[in-house]
Amino acid sequence: MLSKAVFLALSTYLLVVPANAALLSLPYTKCDQSSGCSTVKTGLILDGGSTGVGSTDYATSQVFAYGSNGIQLRAPISRSYLVNAAGNAHEMFKLKNRQISIDVNIAGVQCGYNAAFYFSQMSSTAAIGTGYCDAQNTCNEMDILEANAGASAGTMHACTATGGKCDPWGCGINTYNSYANNVGPGKTIDTTQTYTLTTAFYTDNGADSGTMNKITQTFTQSGKTFKITQDLTDSFCSSADSTYWSSTGGFPAFTKAFDSGMTMIFSFWGTGGTSMSWLDGAPSNTRCSSATGSNQVLQQQLLLLPLLPLPKQPLRQQQLKLQAQLKQQQQQQQQQLHPVDHVQRFMLNVVDRVSLALPAAKVLQLANITMLGTLNA
Repeated sequence: MLSKAVFLALSTYLLVVPANAALLSLPYTKCDQSSGCSTVKTGLILDGGSTGVGSTDYATSQVFAYGSNGIQLRAPISRSYLVNAAGNAHEMFKLKNRQISIDVNIAGVQCGYNAAFYFSQMSSTAAIGTGYCDAQNTCNEMDILEANAGASAGTMHACTATGGKCDPWGCGINTYNSYANNVGPGKTIDTTQTYTLTTAFYTDNGADSGTMNKITQTFTQSGKTFKITQDLTDSFCSSADSTYWSSTGGFPAFTKAFDSGMTMIFSFWGTGGTSMSWLDGAPSNTRCSSATGSNQVLQQQLLLLPLLPLPKQPLRQQQLKLQAQLKQQQQQQQQQLHPVDHVQRFMLNVVDRVSLALPAAKVLQLANITMLGTLNA
């Protein structure tokens, strides 16, 4: 297996963009109470860099097809973005009152590299593959995961406005610094094995219309659950990030960003050694020696759901359960059940003995995503 590889296992199809360039496919399934579920044929495009034009030159960027349903990144690359089904804009996600879960295996990610998956407030009118921004570059940024063998972190970076004052440090939690006895090689959540990370975004009124006021992260693995006990709240961030939090907008600024929509980004960066010491504490972090095999990470089965209790099953089993239930509901629909009734019954089954927390909650199942490699900002 080649070093520094990233694999995305995806359903195969081609999107045609205005320049007649074929995007690598990365679809997701969108579900809601009123219309059920449908597949959205989104795709990935590479950042255009200094050219100012999104790139589909995957070979030059060391991005290759992998089997019949994936892509392989053989070296650190620039960022890549999710593009809408029309192929003319980045897909935009509104995360308030939602939780996003992803299965992760970072056992092979060496210290000095960053496996990252995140969202930023890029302009909805930017040409695909262009318009990148983050909190180092004047827009709101939500890092769901930045990880390697030494550590993992989830961090929010607020900005007063796009182009305004931003928080370069961010308010977040690093498991190596704060939860070393709970998350790490051989710990409750063993980072040498696959685990599920779930990030939830709460509002003050429990509805999509509210102001975001809390972010939580929870790890699950082989029937074990560990919730980061310190939630990201205004009181915590005001103390932990006192230099920037109050002057860069905090949760109200993030609320506006989430209302406008965020772009999903994958990236793979780093030069090894101490280049990620801010994340992994290298060279003093002995966990760095736990990295095994090729420098790669596995990320798969990405789900975006309403705020509900976490699934008790591994994400793959949960996906299979969703698929089975959807098939059953389709059969029920053929028996002329009222369309709203059958979708509500589907939603109630999915959450496994709990009722919906949101009366009009939407469910987005970002399915068939498998990533082996390192990803960020």
